Amino acid sequence: MFKNGIDVLFDDVTRYFEKGEKIGLITNPTGVNLQLKTTIDLLANCNYVDLKCLFALEHGIRGSIPAGVSFDDTIDEITKMKVYSLYNKNKRISKEVLDTVDTIVFDVQDVGVRYYTYFASLVYAIQMCSEENKRLVVLDRPNPIGCKVFGNLLDINFKSFVGPIETCSGTGLTIGELALLTKDLYYPKALVTVVAMQGYQRNCHITDLDNIWIAPSPNIPFKRNVDYYPLTCVIEGTNVSEGRGTTKPFEIIGAPWFKELEVIKALKIRNLEGVDYYPVYFKPTSSKQKDEQCKGIQIFITNIDKIDYTRFSYELLSVIKAIHKEFKWIAPFKEGRAHFIDYLCGSNEVRLGIDANKEYSLFEEKWTREQETYKSLISKYYIYK
Repeated sequence: MFKNGIDVLFDDVTRYFEKGEKIGLITNPTGVNLQLKTTIDLLANCNYVDLKCLFALEHGIRGSIPAGVSFDDTIDEITKMKVYSLYNKNKRISKEVLDTVDTIVFDVQDVGVRYYTYFASLVYAIQMCSEENKRLVVLDRPNPIGCKVFGNLLDINFKSFVGPIETCSGTGLTIGELALLTKDLYYPKALVTVVAMQGYQRNCHITDLDNIWIAPSPNIPFKRNVDYYPLTCVIEGTNVSEGRGTTKPFEIIGAPWFKELEVIKALKIRNLEGVDYYPVYFKPTSSKQKDEQCKGIQIFITNIDKIDYTRFSYELLSVIKAIHKEFKWIAPFKEGRAHFIDYLCGSNEVRLGIDANKEYSLFEEKWTREQETYKSLISKYYIYK
């Protein structure tokens, strides 16, 4: 029988905590057990430990805040407990707050890619716990895309909140395994405990598990979205809509000036396996192109096992830029800094390559080699076979 880390924890909470241990909990709506009881409630009502406070990632403790919107500390309306923001200017737990607890618990569903900000929040939590000699307990959850490794290895010069450490775009690890990797390579003095899942195999896709999907963020509402997200998330680094504010985020992309038929024709010429396309017309209710009538394409996954995520993202950006004079990379956040696309990709190679009309084949060998090196590195952190 499959169990998440939170379910395993409450099989015997005394195995992982001392009586009266003071806990701070990093979580969001995905922090639930198989009976949909929240980790917040389970720990708050547990007589063995003392839940002192909550920490909220991007989107907030209840998932009600849009992507990219920072927020301040608050009080949770349901539990009346103090909620400290980890999505503000600092993004880290303060020393003063850490002094009030013995242990930080992390229970959040990841989506298996480097640029999903929950990963960076985990890394920062490990850093702070290491510096302040506090323990971090990670309640493990599945890598929903089957622990796929894809994309290039992050160039340390492009380290950011969407790329906190040197992994490939597809991390190939569960959130618990990522914690062990981060501790070992960057914060060896950190005290990290992973409560492993039961009945989980590392290549298992989220659709193979008999569990209810709680959206980890507003634009990943269904299990199928985890497969589309790494196909089109790079569109976030451009002035094209990635489908936010529609019923099919990351499945549809477009803009008012988008030449949908030309894009489909150019993509089909490239013979990208595992996907197909169809023209679509939409008006986003939020985010880019809000309330504007857009033309675009809907991407259909026809065979998930044949998709080359690394190549697809490069070819998609290359085609869109070549066809549209209106296409732009989102400008750097600060003068002299890299473009957002560079941080998403963990390198400026993609942007510079596309600007120079370079074919994907010129990068394929290098990026494949980086993936193989990375796979060799991470294999010793596998908890699951």
